[in-house]
Amino acid sequence: MIARLIRLAASVGLLAAVAGAPARAATGDWAEGEHARARLVATPGPDGRLDAAIEIELAPGWKTYWRTPGDAGIAPVFDFSGSANLDGAVVRFPVPERHDDGFNVTNVYEGRVVLPVDGRLVDPAAMTEMRLGLDIGVCDEICIPVRIDADVALAPGETDPAAAEVVAAARAALPGAPAPGSLAADRITRVGGTDGKPVFEVAVTAPDPAAVTIFVEGPADWTATVPKLLSSEGGHARYKVKFSRLGAETPIEGSRFTVTLVSGGRSVEQSLPLD
Repeated sequence: MIARLIRLAASVGLLAAVAGAPARAATGDWAEGEHARARLVATPGPDGRLDAAIEIELAPGWKTYWRTPGDAGIAPVFDFSGSANLDGAVVRFPVPERHDDGFNVTNVYEGRVVLPVDGRLVDPAAMTEMRLGLDIGVCDEICIPVRIDADVALAPGETDPAAAEVVAAARAALPGAPAPGSLAADRITRVGGTDGKPVFEVAVTAPDPAAVTIFVEGPADWTATVPKLLSSEGGHARYKVKFSRLGAETPIEGSRFTVTLVSGGRSVEQSLPLD
């Protein structure tokens, strides 16, 4: 009788341990949040790298925000500190949609978005447990902060064709490298404004520069307005963008800018110093 009770207790303990552990698969379970859900997918890459992605699905009519939200909204925050055997993780972003509700212009995703994650394994021969604390803003008529905790576990050498397909498709949707002479931001210069609200001009090359969608990001503590087209001729265009630096600590001198261009189904992203 005592032996049976010991075996039963051990079985219960094992079930509890399994229930509390991350899903041991390269595609994690969906974690639910208010009007949104998320999961992690992962597959081992070469040279100790980890190819992963955050898949987010939103309820109909609800939106979430790009890394730079725009006039309003909540930038996403990613916390991988609870992970095991993961040495850093960098989240990548596809191009958002620019949404104008008549009051604010924001940069958003609707429906579903998959964000690739670049990671590196501490020990490629060890079990990897990837845990994410995701804080996002989710908006319809109102905006609410949403917290989602997702996880996935990956055994050494484990592969999952479905997970690999999700990650590959997400990477294919990212902006590519600039193509000088075809689709690229050529330079960015300051043309006026005050130290608190400086104005810059971005020179762009594109097949149809008047039809380009352009996003310009400055340092993290600056806020940009939507760039305005100044001129367009012969495959070249100039755009004006204003920034607010109120309360910012990053100086103008020596700053770098990220310019994302979308034209004819192509998108590129590049980092530019101030000219």
